[in-house]
This record gives sequence, C-alpha cells and structure tokens, in this order.
Amino acid sequence: MADPTPEPSKENGALAEFRPALFMAIAVLTVLAVIKWVPQRGPSSGSGGAGVVVSAGSPQSGSASRLSVVTEPAGASVLINGRLAGATPLSLEGLSSGSYSIRLEKVGCTPVSRHVDLHNEVAINEKLATLPVGALAVTIKPLGAEVLLDGELMGNTPLSLDKIPAGVYELLIRKTNFDPYSARIEISPGDPLVFAEFELKDKVLAMMEGLTKSEPQRLAHYIDLGHYLFLNDKMDESVDVFTQGMEVSQTPLDFNGPGYSGKENVSPEEQALEQRLRKEDESRFLKEIEKHRNWPQKKDTRTFRQKLDQAQEMVSRKRADSWTWAESAGRMNLRNRNFDKAAQIYTDHIAAVPNGPDVHQAHIALIEVYLMQRDAARARDALNVFYKQFSENDAALRVCGAMIYPYHERMFTSAKPKVLEMAEQVLRRGLDLTKEPVPKAQCLFDLAVVLSYQGKAKEAVPLLEKSIAATVDPAVREERSLRLAEALRKAERLEEARELYYKLTASERASIRESAKTGLIFVAADRARGKK
Repeated sequence: MADPTPEPSKENGALAEFRPALFMAIAVLTVLAVIKWVPQRGPSSGSGGAGVVVSAGSPQSGSASRLSVVTEPAGASVLINGRLAGATPLSLEGLSSGSYSIRLEKVGCTPVSRHVDLHNEVAINEKLATLPVGALAVTIKPLGAEVLLDGELMGNTPLSLDKIPAGVYELLIRKTNFDPYSARIEISPGDPLVFAEFELKDKVLAMMEGLTKSEPQRLAHYIDLGHYLFLNDKMDESVDVFTQGMEVSQTPLDFNGPGYSGKENVSPEEQALEQRLRKEDESRFLKEIEKHRNWPQKKDTRTFRQKLDQAQEMVSRKRADSWTWAESAGRMNLRNRNFDKAAQIYTDHIAAVPNGPDVHQAHIALIEVYLMQRDAARARDALNVFYKQFSENDAALRVCGAMIYPYHERMFTSAKPKVLEMAEQVLRRGLDLTKEPVPKAQCLFDLAVVLSYQGKAKEAVPLLEKSIAATVDPAVREERSLRLAEALRKAERLEEARELYYKLTASERASIRESAKTGLIFVAADRARGKK
C-alpha cells in the first residue's frame, strides 16, 4: 500500500526556502540598531576618559567620528547634548556623525557653548575667559560661626575669602544656640564685602538676661550669667555682672522689692527658704569669683582679675559707709575664709564713718577677724583702738568681751592668757558701767567664766552666785548653776559642789541631769585624792 503522507505543496516549499534569509535579515537589522543606539566607547586621553553617552535624540546619520576638546585652563567640564562627557583635555571616538551641542564649564570662568557638525574628526580648542572676582570678609561674633554661600560651607568666623566669582549669592551665618543671619548679597570686583558691625543674637544669653531682669534679687542668676559671659571671652561684661552680683549679695532681701509679689503674699516658710537660698548663693558667689580669678584652663584671666579687683574696690568705696553692706560683705568673705578682705571691709567702714552709730560693731568684727587668724598681737592693737573710743559704752564692752574669750581655745598656748586678759579688761569695765539687771547678770557670768579659765575659781564663785540670783529664766539658771558647781569644785569647796550637782540631777532636762551626774563623779574623785 502506498504511504498516506501527503506531499508538500509548492507554496509551503517556497516559504521554507525563504525562512533562513528572513532570519539573517532580522539579525543584521538588530546588530545595526545596537551599533547605532548603544553608547560607543573609544580610547581617551587626559582626565576625562569616560566617553559620552549619545541619547536617542542624537544625530542618526553618518559614520563614526572623533571629537577632541582642549581648554585653557584645563579641567573644564564637557557637556555634549546636555550630558556630562568628562573634563578637558578630552578625546572621544566612535561618535556618530552629525550635529552636536557642546558646553564647557569651569568654576571661575565664563561658560562657552558651541554647536558642531561632526564628520570624521573635530578638534575644539578654547581659551576660557576668567570671570571677575570679588572678596568677602565675615568677622562678626561669635567666633567659630559657620559661613555658607549658596548652601556650601566656606569656613568659620573670622573668615576672609578672596577670588569669589562675582555674582549674587545667598549668605548664611549660623552657630548652635544663636539666631542665624541670612541675606542675599552681591559679590563685585573691587573692595571686599565686609560683615563686621554686628553679632548673632545669643539665645542662651538672652534667656539668662531675662531671668536676671525678672528676678533681680536672685544671686544665682548673676553667678550663671557672669560665668557664661566669661566662657565666651566677654570679660568686661562678665566683670560687670559679677559686680552687680556683689551689690545684690550685700543687700538684704526685700520681699516688697522687685521679683517678689509683696511680703504679705510670701508665706513665712517661703521667706525662710529664700533666706536660706540667699546664704547658699552668697557662699557660692565668692567661690565662683575666686574660681574665675584663678581659672585652671588655658584662658588669659589677667585682664579679668585686674578689672574685677577694680570693681570690688569701687563697690567697697561706694558703700563703705553702710554698716548693713559692710557686715554682709564681711560675713560673706569670712564664710569663704577671705580674712584679709573682710578685715579691709571693716577697716574701710571705720574710716568712712568713724563716729557712726554702728561703728563699734565694725571694731568688734575687726578684732574677731584677727582672732580667727590666731593673731593675738593685731587683735590687741585693734582692741586698744576700740577701748579708747568705747570705754564708756557698756553695751559695746559687754558684746566685745563675750565675743573674745571663747577664742582663747583656738589660740596657741602662749597666746591663750593674752586673749583672756583682753576679755577680762573689757568685761570688768562693762560690769562697772552696767545697771540693768539682765545684762548685768550676763556680764557677771561671762566675767566669771573668764576667771575660771584663768584658774581663778575662787574669784569666779561670787560672780556666778550674783549672776544666778539675778537670773529669772529657769533654764538659764540651771546652766549657770552647772558652771557655779564646777567653780566650787575647782575652788575645793567639794561639799557645796556635791550638793549643787545633786540638786541638778533632778532637772527635767536630760543634758543638765547627765552633766550633773558627771560632776558628782569628779567630786568623788577629788575627795578620793584627799581634797576637802
């Protein structure tokens, strides 16, 4: 039987013969399309050997060509049809022939645009014209502020720039914690554009100044503001603020004054708190001044110290006639162990108002400063001056004697008797002048204590007895009775001492009872040693 497969028709056979040729034609067209539209890269010279990408809008006729671009100065950017091809000197090969737009750009030079018809090889050689330049100087404060032109950081103040291409720029000057400054400026050839007559507004400084104005009696604000100005090298302003702080620190708080709503609106607890804070700030204030005067870091403080000393002297002279100021200033210096400064303040007050109503207090305070320094000789000299002027002032004599004798315990052994003699002198004179019972009883007691320290217990006993007899307050009577019992024991009147100690063991106050019991032990020990 014959094969059933039909024979191919003549039409199908012709298509089969044409199919290989069709595939070949499609392949050739594809290759040509790739060659025409895909970027061509050829060897290049200089710094711009990246070549150029020809876009779909590039010329589509002609054969591959070569383009070379050279500029003076070199390093200009080359843009072909708006796309960066490299930097001069530049050589590109494999470009399609046709019309191209060439642009040359370099900072500081005038841009150049050229239209070229590229066939085979084209060479461009351009001498770029230098743009006119100007200069900019920014020396405003604060130091270290950033300077930007058109968003580009140029440096930090103080800054001087030259060879800036002439033109219009956006200037920005900024620093953390400061309000920025911005302006549209024009740089022109000739004299530099200078920014020097202003400074950026310090937001932190403005806040601190606002606090000082709203609460002018708060000493802490002056400490913080003076410190901030010092750190920013504003020495004159820092001295001014610390000087204001000196005057504030030496002026009593006034709850009816600025910063407060009136004394009647401030509770006693709040007033006590404000007074406590003031004392803490006073102590801190002097420490801060000394710290800045001897600043440990690399900062030239000579000018600061000199001006601060001048300011302190000025304040002292201006307010030397006020005992309220002198007392506060002296006390503040003593808390910080500035003894010489305190002594000078009291001396200045005495010189300013030698016959003032409070000048005796300045004399007594001066004597105490020397006693704090364990300088018995200077204390004696100061006492002689005081005694000459106030030997008829019983109150001043009593206060002075009561202040002197406790310091004998701080003195060196050789100076102890001298200090007790000073106290005895003024207390005896004060006792002779005093008539009122209460202050007389106190003076008797103080003099008796001095005599006891001097080993004159027998002389102390009658003074203590008189003091106790004139004392009304029960608690004070017990305390003075303890001193009398001790004097009796040292005067070898042991039985009387024992009886008084025993009586005091019945006191309602534990401290008196315990002291009395201890006294009885000493009496028993003295008896055991054979004393009467």
